[in-house]
Amino acid sequence: MAAYNLFKEYERRGIDTLFLARSGEPSHGGSVFSTRNGGREILFHTAMHDWFNFRCVEAKHIWHDFRDLLKRYQPTVVHFHHYAHMGMEMIREVKNTLPNAKIMFTLHEYLALCFNNGQMVKPGGTKLCYGGSPVDCARCFSDKSAADFFLRETYFKSLFDLVDVFISPSHFLIDRYKAWGLPEEKMVMIEKGQPVAENDQPRPLAKGEKRMRILVNLNTYSVSFEHPELLTHCPV
Repeated sequence: MAAYNLFKEYERRGIDTLFLARSGEPSHGGSVFSTRNGGREILFHTAMHDWFNFRCVEAKHIWHDFRDLLKRYQPTVVHFHHYAHMGMEMIREVKNTLPNAKIMFTLHEYLALCFNNGQMVKPGGTKLCYGGSPVDCARCFSDKSAADFFLRETYFKSLFDLVDVFISPSHFLIDRYKAWGLPEEKMVMIEKGQPVAENDQPRPLAKGEKRMRILVNLNTYSVSFEHPELLTHCPV
């Protein structure tokens, strides 16, 4: 949603922008791409088979289809918001195909740092992990060796080296990636902006009625809802 809202704001300002999002739905007519809303929003019908290294299920989706899209559109700036489901090798394809294009990357979480779903938590418990290393990560995942994690980290950093600027929604996330090895001069902290919207007013309470309170625990986030109307938008 952060990426899509940014795209819509660019459109509102008259900036020539194309939005690419991954879809798990089967494609039509044999193409890995489909379009919506006038063709400026493109769905990339692909997936990943290697969640350890975040590699695309079909290499040709990157070096053939995605490359062709880049050549046709010729963007001067490519802003990544994720690599999951599509493939981290997309970063290198941008640099190989359009060497003068600037690459921006918003880091939303810690998947590159932590194989435990990016949670920065030791598997099987709640003990926090603040850094990790190939040796430490191999202790958490016995089916992988320290060499596996060393090569994984080296591979990720070789791709991140191609990025011109990283955007982070928090200083804490910046600190974690700096400790991991990303250069501080490439990191910028910008909070995730969302469109200004009018909030619905709470419905009037009957005599003696109390507000429902719901605590939603999202790993490191806790949000308390006081308005029952929000239940219509909440999948619980």
